[in-house]
Amino acid sequence: MGSRDRAYEQFWARLIGRIGVRQPDWPTPGKAPVRNWLSLGAGTGWFSYTTSFGRKELCSELYIKVPGDAPAGQRILAYLQSRRACWKAPTDTDSSMSSCH
Repeated sequence: MGSRDRAYEQFWARLIGRIGVRQPDWPTPGKAPVRNWLSLGAGTGWFSYTTSFGRKELCSELYIKVPGDAPAGQRILAYLQSRRACWKAPTDTDSSMSSCH
């Protein structure tokens, strides 16, 4: 394993540990990956997240698997819009994410 791979693994291990402390009910992988990206479940089959190291910054993507009908897509969109206040990035002293379950 190269030094970059070890750095990724250490970073993801710290992130997974921090998520486990701050949001113990959120699903997390059992082991930190040795790559530049980490997939995180969202507790539902419709959403998942991937966080990755881009060229110059940390990136995050939300994946949405919409069932095959338009009304379901509209419900998901309405749900996300209703949770808009939860989208801001938390800081070390910010506990606002605890109200975004």
